[in-house]
Amino acid sequence: MSNDQWDSPLVALLCDEVVKDQPGQAAVLDRLLDLLLIAVLRAWFARPEAEVGIWFERAAPGHGPLDDSSSLIDAA
Repeated sequence: MSNDQWDSPLVALLCDEVVKDQPGQAAVLDRLLDLLLIAVLRAWFARPEAEVGIWFERAAPGHGPLDDSSSLIDAA
């Protein structure tokens, strides 16, 4: 994706944090990378030409492994 298709402040935050040597840096970098991955996936799948796979559709709320009738909670 090019810069005109995706705009996020997360990359700048990541660049700022990676040069710091402060307590909690690893935790902050972990969370920023998680957020960046989610932001990229959301932007990618929001494109008109994007093809959403079955794995992405199953990740939607209400379609998780404990949300269907075959869950372990219902079997008890």
